[in-house]
Amino acid sequence: MNAIDSCKRSLANVDARISDVRQAINKNPEEAWKLELSLSSLQSQRKLLEKEIDELSLQAGREVCSYRIVDTDALPIASLGESLVSFQEVFTTIYSAAKQDSEKRTRVPHAHVAESKLLFNYSFAGSVGIAMASPSDPQFFESDLRHAVDILFELASGDDEQVHAHAEKLGKVSIRKLYNWAKVHVDINSGIEIIWRTGADSFIQSLISKEAFRDLELRLFKVTDIIEDRRMLSGELVGADVKNNTFHFVADDGLEIRGKYSKANSEDQHIELPMNCIVEVLKHTELRYTTDDEVIRYELLRIMLADRKTGDETQ
Repeated sequence: MNAIDSCKRSLANVDARISDVRQAINKNPEEAWKLELSLSSLQSQRKLLEKEIDELSLQAGREVCSYRIVDTDALPIASLGESLVSFQEVFTTIYSAAKQDSEKRTRVPHAHVAESKLLFNYSFAGSVGIAMASPSDPQFFESDLRHAVDILFELASGDDEQVHAHAEKLGKVSIRKLYNWAKVHVDINSGIEIIWRTGADSFIQSLISKEAFRDLELRLFKVTDIIEDRRMLSGELVGADVKNNTFHFVADDGLEIRGKYSKANSEDQHIELPMNCIVEVLKHTELRYTTDDEVIRYELLRIMLADRKTGDETQ
């Protein structure tokens, strides 16, 4: 048994003794003052063991993460599990995306999952949370994990511009996982305190309030990819609304398009409907990162009369 596991076993024994003393206090209130002294001593031992586990983890080349849920009432056990699982997922995907520079892979390599896997050290007494440690791997560079944590904290506190900038670099997978993590805490109306330690005197800390999670969820929901595609289509212009600058076009292959048209078209051309023609349209596709929902809009750029016999185009 290594030193860390030995400390964990000692911590479990202390927790069992604390539980026994508390039960004794409830059964023997007249002896409470004596038992309270024992309880205080055990709680001090517990704190020392927690500190020792952290220090031994750091000495072993691991990084230590303190993860505490704050500002919540009556937290369901399932929600605690969802919070931890979604945090691990967002941490792994950000770590993987950061290591791959600007590439946006849809799958996280197994090696990155192993390198970013967080290990349980101990749970906190008197609050909802756990202490974790990074895996000990001689091939692992601590700057990669620390960089992922920095990005996570920046995203959690960033404005729309910063969130969009990170989304461009990290890709859809990371943003979706971050959105899911934020949504878990919006649903349970809680915040998170995270302390990440890379050495005895080296750490970063972030308190993400429940209000910050709500803001983050809204910002992430607005993150989209915009794809524009110009097309030439042959068909029939069957409708137009001069007042609202809208059009309705049916292509030869049956595709129906509705959208906006440039005012220049109505000002420069005399249009009689229905009209056989060739049109140039701009297709705008807005793809939402968090849900894969697509919003498609068409803009009519140009109308060209078509000679059906020769196939020639005329302005």
